[in-house]
Amino acid sequence: MQSEAAGTLVRFADAVQLALARDGDLQSARATVRAAQAQVDQIRSRFFPSAGVQQEQGRRVTREAGALVDRHARSTEGFVRWNLYNGGSDRTQLDAAQLELQAAEADARQALEDACERVAKAYIELQRQQALLKAAMYRHAELADLAERVARQVAAGKSPASDGDLAQSSLIDAELSVANSQADLAAARAQLGVLTGQVGALLAEETPPGTNPWAGTPGLPADAPLEDWWTLALRTHAGTQAAAARREAAKARVPLIAPEYLPRADLMLRKGLSDRTVPVESTQDRRSWTVTLSYEVPLGGGGTARREEARARAEAAESLAWRSEQSVRGELGVVRQQALQNAQALPALARQREQLSAVVRASDLQYQAGRRSLLQLIDQRDRRFNADQREVEAAWRLRQAWLRMAALTGSLAPALGVAEMPRDRVEVDPMRPPEQGLAPP
Repeated sequence: MQSEAAGTLVRFADAVQLALARDGDLQSARATVRAAQAQVDQIRSRFFPSAGVQQEQGRRVTREAGALVDRHARSTEGFVRWNLYNGGSDRTQLDAAQLELQAAEADARQALEDACERVAKAYIELQRQQALLKAAMYRHAELADLAERVARQVAAGKSPASDGDLAQSSLIDAELSVANSQADLAAARAQLGVLTGQVGALLAEETPPGTNPWAGTPGLPADAPLEDWWTLALRTHAGTQAAAARREAAKARVPLIAPEYLPRADLMLRKGLSDRTVPVESTQDRRSWTVTLSYEVPLGGGGTARREEARARAEAAESLAWRSEQSVRGELGVVRQQALQNAQALPALARQREQLSAVVRASDLQYQAGRRSLLQLIDQRDRRFNADQREVEAAWRLRQAWLRMAALTGSLAPALGVAEMPRDRVEVDPMRPPEQGLAPP
């Protein structure tokens, strides 16, 4: 049969760069970070005054000393308006916006981890399908040679016709296995092509079944205590950090006293720039300043309702952060156990494959000597093929588990050299126990 393994070799590092450059979720997360930074800048600008120029041009009739005066007013003045205090609302909003910015940055890091994980999964899936196709084609070549030998023996009358039928039946089964592997390989190539934007038959770098390209990436051995893995993940998993930052942001929006029940202070500075009023007024303001202190109490209870809304949102954010931590804990426990199991199984599967290969070679000699039947010979080849498949599958599951462990501990993107640059941020502790009454038990 014609081989489908040939293709354009794509190195893993190149696949990662190509996929990240076109990943929509990653671009969206980075845009969200820029939007959150702009929102922080907007709120911070409220602490500064605003300046402007006011020009007046018109006509008015006034009464002066009992006589009507028709004036054409043309004047210009500059002013500075500054809100000195508004119940602490701006400070509260700024603190919350800075925490939301931290959450957006954590979301961007999580989007980067997810993008790296997607392309890595597609790449190791392609490696898996290449290895399975290689094993299927090797089995097909062996059975094709065996069927040809049996056909010659049947034609020479040395073997019954049933042996020829059995050999052809096994060859058909091998051909179907190759066809299925080729279809799976085409699907894996298509998946990687969609992520990287490459077209045509892609070929992944070969990795021996017993090796793991991400071994050691999370920074802990797989057999380290599960509590150590949980501690590492909860402190480095970007999704958990984002949930913790949003929890703190929601709590920052809960004021001790609603700003609506606190006073407001404003400063106004004015200076006349020009005055061409005709006729000239008897008195003119050249410059002035005014401090206004106002206290307005809403009678409908809107301030209290907004404070209760902020408190309810803080409770919801607390629950989401708790759920994020529990999700990471649960999944990490599962994939760690999978990594341990498959790491222990691989050496045994490699030995089994070598032993079955020796059995196949011995069985072939015994068949030629008449000490083995054709059915036994084909059965030994099928058992070795199954061992090849199990070894490939175990190696794939191990890589999948290590890949997921690296993603859960936030170490995949840094290991690939594509981590987001860290920024100064407010410290939050994602492992802080939930407050009483703010999280599920």
